[in-house]
Amino acid sequence: MADEDTTQTPAPVAEPAATPPEAATAPTEPEATQTPPETQTAQVPVNEPLPPEVEPIAPTPAPEPP
Repeated sequence: MADEDTTQTPAPVAEPAATPPEAATAPTEPEATQTPPETQTAQVPVNEPLPPEVEPIAPTPAPEPP
């Protein structure tokens, strides 16, 4: 797959292979995609409000079994 990408894309191999164009444009998206919600919660400071993706996951406790 890497060989085919290099042949089709004239851009350097290190840049597109390591970081897609989307990641370079949006620094917030790649972190959320690469880092799971658990790790993201630890990185996000307590003072700042958690994003909608992490908010419902972190504070919402699992329902107890009957």
